Amino acid sequence: MKHCLIALLLISALGAVDARARLVINEAMVNEPGTETSLEWFEIYNDLSGSVNLDLYVFWWYSTTDSGSFAFTGTNAVTLQSHEYLVVCRNADRYEEHYGDSSGVWETGVDGDYRIAEAPIRMSNTGGRTAVFRVNVRESLFEWPSAGPDGVSWERTSLINDEIAVCIDPSGSTPGRTNSVTTVPVDLAILNVAPTIFDGATDLAFRIKNTGETSIADATLSLYHIDSTAQNLLGELIASESVGSLDTGYTVILIGRYFFPERHQVLAAVLPDDDRLENNRFDFVAPGGDFPPVILNEFLPDPEMPLTSEWVEVKNISGDSINLQGWSLGDSLSLVLISDEPLWLPVDSYYVLVQDSSDFRFFYQTYAGLLHQPVGWPALNNVTADLVRLVDDFSLEADRYRYGRGKESNYTWSRGETPPYEDTWDRADSVGGSPGRRNVVSFRITGSEGLEVIATPRIISPDGDGIDDETSLLMVGPEADSYTLKIFDRAGRPVRTFLENDVRLSGEPFVWDGRNDSGERLPVGIYVIFCEAAGVETFKTTVVIAR
Repeated sequence: MKHCLIALLLISALGAVDARARLVINEAMVNEPGTETSLEWFEIYNDLSGSVNLDLYVFWWYSTTDSGSFAFTGTNAVTLQSHEYLVVCRNADRYEEHYGDSSGVWETGVDGDYRIAEAPIRMSNTGGRTAVFRVNVRESLFEWPSAGPDGVSWERTSLINDEIAVCIDPSGSTPGRTNSVTTVPVDLAILNVAPTIFDGATDLAFRIKNTGETSIADATLSLYHIDSTAQNLLGELIASESVGSLDTGYTVILIGRYFFPERHQVLAAVLPDDDRLENNRFDFVAPGGDFPPVILNEFLPDPEMPLTSEWVEVKNISGDSINLQGWSLGDSLSLVLISDEPLWLPVDSYYVLVQDSSDFRFFYQTYAGLLHQPVGWPALNNVTADLVRLVDDFSLEADRYRYGRGKESNYTWSRGETPPYEDTWDRADSVGGSPGRRNVVSFRITGSEGLEVIATPRIISPDGDGIDDETSLLMVGPEADSYTLKIFDRAGRPVRTFLENDVRLSGEPFVWDGRNDSGERLPVGIYVIFCEAAGVETFKTTVVIAR
């Protein structure tokens, strides 16, 4: 396995230290998962040495546009024991359904080792605060700066101050237990696992962090087949690797190559166990050597009259029929379920997924192949860059293609299916493409069209927040013997080379993340994109790195 250390980013304090024992607001879910609208909640922890009646306290929430309060009195009175948690939720039934066993009644010890209570709370996604007062004296304040990631809570880092951070537990939250960002003496955590396929092998990248208070000299990462009949789910041992020494606060990335003939459910575990067991394990699906069985093959993102329906064609490249039930289709923003019922794709066959099947059949009147209209549709961009994504029923991304813009005039983006351009994308040779049959692709943009690089977006801020972190560079132009595409700084020094005297110009865009050829982040400023069709034409434009 290969190892590398990456830097630790520290989160700045949001409040002042308060070392006394108290009733603490400890965690809050303000950005509910997915499209949920009633899963807001916050957690109270009794850090006092004895029990406390909550009818002595008033709870408030605030935002820039709204505020409110409530109290546990009368029939709603609650007594919280020492070192006990209570989750205050907006909708107790929905909370039990999501976090419990869906019996309709929250039962301590079955659904979780803590209690819940319903209250009329409204937690702002744009930043807000909640507080608890006792006799008009503020006992605890919990303030969040933004929504945070989808379905991930904000957690207090320590009971003795008001500093918070985004939850790092794989589940996204830790109601009723120690916060994932609270340090404990010994704590080695598997943060995530990223699987990819390379030449029939499965590459697995494990991100492991020492979040404890002490350095770790020797730990082991072990991989097991999941055995649902075993009490600890640990089946046959697949591999065991040394994590090595890891100082507190540092992260290591371990990369290993494994050979699975097909998809496998795998459980990764770091041993020996430490003071926080819940982050020692990570279960995932590892793709096998036959992955992906289905790929993207052709799509039309910008239909023009008389066609108004976008469509995407997928192809079965495996040796077996594939059931697309549970698979998803998406763009850069969203995914939609292809089918919640069996949808079989035979070997070496095509399935056309359409936004509107009636409109598609009106335009392609002789089409007799497989056709399916999902319930939803991920609208594809026409004039700016976008992604088309295909995700399998285990949430593994089977295929993706980033395109610069639509081809116009009902020309499709098509994938080469014959040598030497197999798996290379460009414009279909004929209007309307070739849905349901082998693609014929024009792999060189020729004619009177001038040389151009289309940069989308023109301003990037590669800070890792998922917004404009990169730009798509689509180079189009006339036929030439060779092509060059480079980026220069304002002093005329080359910083990134994508093409240099390359003999072929493909319609596939290049992605630039603001780094040079050595992988180093470049400073804020204006950069010049230079492209050349040798002996025919040159073109320059600019792109800006901002922060």
